Order: sequence, then structure tokens, then C-alpha cells
Amino acid sequence: MRESTLETKLTKAAKNLDIITLKLQGSGDVGKPDRLFVYAGKCVFIELKGSKTVVKPKQIWWCNKLNKQGTPALISNNYEECMEFLIKQLIERK
Repeated sequence: MRESTLETKLTKAAKNLDIITLKLQGSGDVGKPDRLFVYAGKCVFIELKGSKTVVKPKQIWWCNKLNKQGTPALISNNYEECMEFLIKQLIERK
């Protein structure tokens, strides 16, 4: 799946669950995640990848840094994995 297709599908599904979704762009921070998702005072980051796109070292660095600081972050090219992550981290997490 193309990254843009994945992003459109994921953001539509998130909005249907009343999850706020923000596109992160233009700050000059290379490798930062594409999207911030917010629900009930909790947030997660997702770096979306196309099915044939290579993950860059700086993207891994950002994801690891966020996770180490207690903010869930994911790099994925799979819609189902992203949705499972959103539901587990935002809706089911106490």
C-alpha cells in the first residue's frame, strides 16, 4: 500500500473513533514521525511507510527516543498493525 493511501485510511478510521489526528510537518526535524494521535489525554506517534519504502536510521532514532521517554511510537506500513496500536495505546490503556 502506498504511504498516502495508508495515511488516508488510518486517519479516517481514527477520526471515526473520535481520535484527534495531527500531521507533523515542516519543523525541519529529519525523521520525526508523520502523525500525532490524541485521545482522552493520551498521545502516540506513528511513522507511516509505504510497502516498498525503507525505514531511515533517523526515523528509528526518533521512535526509540519517544518510546524510551514513555510516549508510544510506532513505525509501520500495515493498516491493521496501526489500528491495533491506536486502540491498545489510546482507547484501552488506562
